[in-house]
Amino acid sequence: MMLALRLTNNTGSTLTEFTLGYTGEQWFESVTEQNNQYVVSYQIGTIADISSGSWTEIEALEFNTPKETGADDTLIGSDAENQVVLSAETVASIVWEDGEDLWIRWFDSNSSGFDQGIAIDDVSFSAIPEPSHYAILLGMGALGLTACRRRM
Repeated sequence: MMLALRLTNNTGSTLTEFTLGYTGEQWFESVTEQNNQYVVSYQIGTIADISSGSWTEIEALEFNTPKETGADDTLIGSDAENQVVLSAETVASIVWEDGEDLWIRWFDSNSSGFDQGIAIDDVSFSAIPEPSHYAILLGMGALGLTACRRRM
């Protein structure tokens, strides 16, 4: 199983890093004693479908099911004992041009037989522009302060 999030850079600037975090939830524990796992990866640009292309894995955001005892049980995924909170991880040194798409994919990489019921929730995302963008903004702010000071 794969899930994907498509984000378009419409900032007018090149973005050079992003931060992503989420909560992995388990809603069912299968009769098969196995760990189900979501591998998280990203790709920049146009893609034909989420199962192809050149994806870059974000290992720190890998989600493994918290329960795998083979109990054949329905769980409440929003309960803390059935969740894994994956704190925000920063991916740096990217080139995400204005108008381009950034794809984030959750891929159930080791699924066989009867799966655990897993989901994602509470996704957090932010992106940061290239350093020259900050320099322009800071320069404009300083210019504005200078202009205000001269009027006084």
